[in-house]
Amino acid sequence: MKKWLSALSVLLIATFVLSACGYSKESETNKYNAYAGISTLAFVSLETKLKIYKLNFGFEKEIDLSKEKDLRRFGGVNIVGKVIDIYYKNVDEALAFASKKPSFGAADETMKELAPQLKSYMDLINEVEDYYSSWEFAKDDFERGKKLHKKLVTQYYSYTKLAKQLARDLKEITKKKDQESLVGLKKEGYLLHLHAKSIIMKSQDFIQQFVDDGLELENASLEKVDSAAYQEQLRGLLVEIKLFSDYSKDEERIKKEKIVSFAGFDKELPEFEKQAMSFLLTFSGQASGQGNEAEESLASRIYKFEEQMNKLIYSFNIIVGNSARQH
Repeated sequence: MKKWLSALSVLLIATFVLSACGYSKESETNKYNAYAGISTLAFVSLETKLKIYKLNFGFEKEIDLSKEKDLRRFGGVNIVGKVIDIYYKNVDEALAFASKKPSFGAADETMKELAPQLKSYMDLINEVEDYYSSWEFAKDDFERGKKLHKKLVTQYYSYTKLAKQLARDLKEITKKKDQESLVGLKKEGYLLHLHAKSIIMKSQDFIQQFVDDGLELENASLEKVDSAAYQEQLRGLLVEIKLFSDYSKDEERIKKEKIVSFAGFDKELPEFEKQAMSFLLTFSGQASGQGNEAEESLASRIYKFEEQMNKLIYSFNIIVGNSARQH
């Protein structure tokens, strides 16, 4: 049986507000945020680059050339797109932190192994983009394209395995900083940051509960789980969503918290709220989903919830980064 997307939203790392907000050591936060940036690069930025490529060629070990006629007709521009220089810079900065204090233990060693693999993979993406944008694929009848595909798939699974390990290595530090962040944000009156962070934490706890209960399989059943525990988590999540939505209309608060933009966080939230409410109805026994959701497997629904969660984490990291630069 296939598992859903391996709980990436549990593994994707959310950043923290810098010490100007009064609750975190700056050196530790800078290092943690650099590692979080690599998590976002691995699971969001580079993942996004594969979408068009996968549609054209699949992502099995052997390349799928069933759509090669369309490719010859319309050209191969932006099959993956070039990797921008800032991605390389981010990897170099994170690697430098791996040898600096404070020590993050095993996470530092994982970063030392992950960084060169990431750079090699990004080089490969650029090579793939050059191959298709130059129309070389039409000249050699995909001969080099087949070899590049195998390398792309192999290196992808190698670096994402390490990126997942990085998040696991940081698990205890993340727990500690999560609690520190909530206390500090509340003390400073940064309520938009507080409730955005709480939304992410409660959502990750919800998904982790599925993993802990063994519900990641396609044929998973809710019959033997404690539905009351899920309901409590979801009600808490919906409260946080409501609070963030209310505070996000307060221009003075936005100014106080130095929020330049919500980076799509507010735009993604209504759909996320809808999904959370649908799950609440399911666990309360009132419905098995709304519309087409009634026909979807549990694994499929949690996969969509997780995808939406990843978008929120990505936006939250941008909010924090922009806010930090205003201090």
